[in-house]
Amino acid sequence: MLEKSLCTSLVSSALAAVRNEHPWDEMKFKGMSKVWWKGLYQRIITRSRNLGVLLIYHANLWKYNSQKALDTFLHGKPQQTSHLPFMITRKMRKSLSSLGYTECDIDKMTPTEACDTVNRCIRKSTKALPSSQSQKD
Repeated sequence: MLEKSLCTSLVSSALAAVRNEHPWDEMKFKGMSKVWWKGLYQRIITRSRNLGVLLIYHANLWKYNSQKALDTFLHGKPQQTSHLPFMITRKMRKSLSSLGYTECDIDKMTPTEACDTVNRCIRKSTKALPSSQSQKD
């Protein structure tokens, strides 16, 4: 008898899910509308999901920070690696053009030269050197 009622309730809930019906549609409370109950239920479900995501995030953050702190404690601070650029980025091109370099000048530079020029803020000299012209003649 109990098994039959259990099967009946499972079948009815499966049919309700197929028909997109929800259990709160059949619930009746004194003086409370179904819409209010449905909205409350949805807010509770959403907030519990958000709380779960936040808990997982902070647990992973704590684990990551603990591992980094332990690694720093055991092995010391990681040393800085040397920076060797392999291309001239848009940001570097913009910086170089603000320093007075033309596109032709930037295309002739190597990435290392461009990086050094940007880091040291070396402006392009606009004056032609007369001594260099006299040496060519």
